[in-house]
Amino acid sequence: MIGRWLLLIFLITGIGNYYFKFQSWNVSILNSYYGKLLLFKLFLFCLMVLINFYHEHKVGMKMLLNMADEEYESLKKRASITGRMTLFLSLLIAFIGMYLAK
Repeated sequence: MIGRWLLLIFLITGIGNYYFKFQSWNVSILNSYYGKLLLFKLFLFCLMVLINFYHEHKVGMKMLLNMADEEYESLKKRASITGRMTLFLSLLIAFIGMYLAK
């Protein structure tokens, strides 16, 4: 629940930072190197949200329902992989954000 609110806050503050940095909603900036990197960061953000949704709702729910099943170990491995992917994408997004702030 908290994670969803944080994602919404990050999205809103990201849009606000774009406006305050360029003082307009001029989309021609997206053709520059900065804009392409910003679009790539937005793509990574959306990918992270999708992987996290899969991690929480698909794998996590199946793990809760199949704790005594032999499929549990497979689900545990899948949860570990998707969790690490989410962490990696989060760090990459933060790094790109720091680079863009220069």
